[in-house]
Amino acid sequence: MTPADRAELDAWRKANNHRDLTFDERKAKYEAKGFKGDEVYEEIVKAAQRSNPEINRRALGGE
Repeated sequence: MTPADRAELDAWRKANNHRDLTFDERKAKYEAKGFKGDEVYEEIVKAAQRSNPEINRRALGGE
């Protein structure tokens, strides 16, 4: 992704009220789903390794 592509994607995220969760928000999200201890961190890592279809579509030029 070029810097121009990144800037466009960031602008789209802002315009569409899309923001990344903070670490504390992510931790609370998985704790609310019942994960405890190391499971919380393992789930955060798994989620970070998955792509976001909405962002991918936008990055590839689709609306």
